[in-house]
Amino acid sequence: MHELGIVFHIIRTVEDVARQNDVTRIQRVTLQLGEVSGVVESYLQDCWKWAAAKSELLPGAVLTVETIPAVTVCEDCGQQYPTVQFGRTCPHCQSPRTHLLQGHEMLIKEIEADAKQFADARRTLIQAEKKAVAEVKVLDEPVTVVVSQKGWVRTRQGHGHEAGSFAFKAGDGLYGTFECRTVDQLIVFGSNGRVYSVPVASLPGGRGDGQPVTTLIELEAGTQLLHYFAGPPQAQLLLASSGGYGFLAQVENLVSRQKGGKAFVTLGEGETLCAPSHAAGSSGSQPLLPATHVACASAGGRILTFEISELKAMANGGRGLMLIDLEDKDSLAGAAAYTRSVRIEGLGRGGKEREEQLEIRSLNNARAARARKGKAADLGFKPQRVTRVE
Repeated sequence: MHELGIVFHIIRTVEDVARQNDVTRIQRVTLQLGEVSGVVESYLQDCWKWAAAKSELLPGAVLTVETIPAVTVCEDCGQQYPTVQFGRTCPHCQSPRTHLLQGHEMLIKEIEADAKQFADARRTLIQAEKKAVAEVKVLDEPVTVVVSQKGWVRTRQGHGHEAGSFAFKAGDGLYGTFECRTVDQLIVFGSNGRVYSVPVASLPGGRGDGQPVTTLIELEAGTQLLHYFAGPPQAQLLLASSGGYGFLAQVENLVSRQKGGKAFVTLGEGETLCAPSHAAGSSGSQPLLPATHVACASAGGRILTFEISELKAMANGGRGLMLIDLEDKDSLAGAAAYTRSVRIEGLGRGGKEREEQLEIRSLNNARAARARKGKAADLGFKPQRVTRVE
């Protein structure tokens, strides 16, 4: 009966957490169990009662089990479906090329202890039941988040991985890599200005293709995923719209407990969200100096730079301040926070991809106050994105 071994593992984990939090008596443990994990709940409960009674920490403790529904995704049509009902064959296109997204997990969600056990009131969560909750902590380790152009995400342990070392499905490629920590957050930006957050610790690891981000969040109908960022709560981002407005926000402001995310960037009619720019705060292998300036590039080829202190941080999101005064029918291609240099990417003649890196001297030539028109730049291509280099 492998359920007994599972119970022993749970109890050891609970005891470790209890010691770290000076807990002497546990009242309840909440376990999340995948629908196809192979664990029989009735056997698990019997083993728990027997083993808990022998523990000084757990006599009389209740084991609550929450079921995680099993969900499978089809690699051919991209549809998700209930695993138990349809098995390994996709009911939408009959393809056998499917894999399990969720349903095999076994996670300790919550550990509850009597508040009377605590001398320190700060450890007590004030509720009608007067219980203190100690959650299982995520091990803080370096990790690299890898996101594909089609929105597949995975992690690789450690930092310093070469971008060319990552393989992707046919027709897909690299969107970006983010060096961070397992305790950080992945932020996903939707085309309607809504933002979604996923704990990095919950992202799939290993050398496979990963998992579609859309399976980790509840995306609004008609919304497309545009941009991604992974980093610590204190990281600061510059967020801008094609209408020429923008503001600063910290990652912790973008995090939501709801899988459906939250509205954060206000977009005008016909406007799109520009790629976010990392302004300050990093948990990667290389230190990131706080940005001192902002560079804006319009689709019409005008560039404006100004001091970042002219912007304001908006914890609740919104439209922000005008970054650049755009001509009629012009739009903001991107805005980047920087200290010394930025890269402008776009399309030249014949749709050929072009880019140019602007250093401090060139950027200073376009310097003025925020909300000015900027200067025309002889780039030779139409800007589409601005990213920070240094």
